[in-house]
Amino acid sequence: MITTFASSPEQVIAALSAGAEHLIFEHSRLTIRSFYNDENDLTFAKYSTLSALAKSISPTVKRSVSFDILPHNEDLSVIESAIHAATRADIHAFRIQDIGVASLIREIDPSAEITLAPDIGYHSARSIRIALRQADRISVSNEVSVSTLRALADCSDRLETQVQGPIMIQYSYRRYLDGVIHNASTYDRQVSDTEYPGRLVRFFDSPNGTIMFLYFDRCLLRELTHLNELNLGAWLVDCRGEYSDYLTTAISTYRQIQDDLLVDIPTSVSRLQQLSGRPQRPGFFLQNNTDQDRDRPLANRDVLAVVRDTVKGKYLMVEFRESIPALPSHFSIITSKGEYKDVTQLEFKDPISLQVVVSASTGDLLLTQWISGVAPKSMFLSRF
Repeated sequence: MITTFASSPEQVIAALSAGAEHLIFEHSRLTIRSFYNDENDLTFAKYSTLSALAKSISPTVKRSVSFDILPHNEDLSVIESAIHAATRADIHAFRIQDIGVASLIREIDPSAEITLAPDIGYHSARSIRIALRQADRISVSNEVSVSTLRALADCSDRLETQVQGPIMIQYSYRRYLDGVIHNASTYDRQVSDTEYPGRLVRFFDSPNGTIMFLYFDRCLLRELTHLNELNLGAWLVDCRGEYSDYLTTAISTYRQIQDDLLVDIPTSVSRLQQLSGRPQRPGFFLQNNTDQDRDRPLANRDVLAVVRDTVKGKYLMVEFRESIPALPSHFSIITSKGEYKDVTQLEFKDPISLQVVVSASTGDLLLTQWISGVAPKSMFLSRF
């Protein structure tokens, strides 16, 4: 099933025309990522309008309402009104981020379908199974990898993963950009990453808080072998805040794949990158080099220290695994890609005082010079 967000009549028409089978309606008062300014209309009449339009185009289309805010006590009465409005619109499926909202939904609509859609948390197969005891379905976080999803094969029909769209990496309930938006309802802009020239990071500020997005979009078109073998219940195409062409191109492409039609993957990826202006990558769907367990000793070599953090062009932060009375200036390093480097003239400093240190104790965190190609979980080895 292809699932997507549609919060305006134009988006409903575009999404269904492109082949979406499940539409998620949002109201900006109750969704942190809504790009609409309707937070003051608490009649929630849009649910009826959008639902009727969707059914007129596709009578069998599934319809849900999203409440992905992290609610405070004062939000619960508003959510209650929204649930009643949804049921009047013949919508009986809800997406929530806070599990406490589930009990409120059950009180009003006992047979409603509840999808837990956490932007963070539930990263292990065990935690996802426990979450499924409290909800009918779960839209797994973008941190959940294919290996974890394979471990959930027996309940894969109750799982959904995002296959396409921007990735939210930080959220705050506070409006950090409020001082520069001149009382605007929302603030949406891209800024250049000073540490990585060419990367554009998107920030979105609304009455529900501030969001930061990753510089690339999640795109699983190159990972269809893995994606298809998982037999997930739904593929989420999340195009909120994007142009209509991006929405329709993404939905139609994944729908053709589900319909076993031939798709030119390189051309499709290139088109999505052109429309979004961002790279298209699988993200943590596939574990990258720094996710792999490289903290184990190698044969005939002692691991003296492990890289815990890096800032390009500035420093490495290294955690020592054993005490070294006299720190050498040269080390062998195995990178997170498995490549060996011999480095010399290293100098270590205390991270607080920035004073040079000449010895290290087990557990010490020290700074040293940045080294190209050395990422977190790279290891400093003895040289014998």
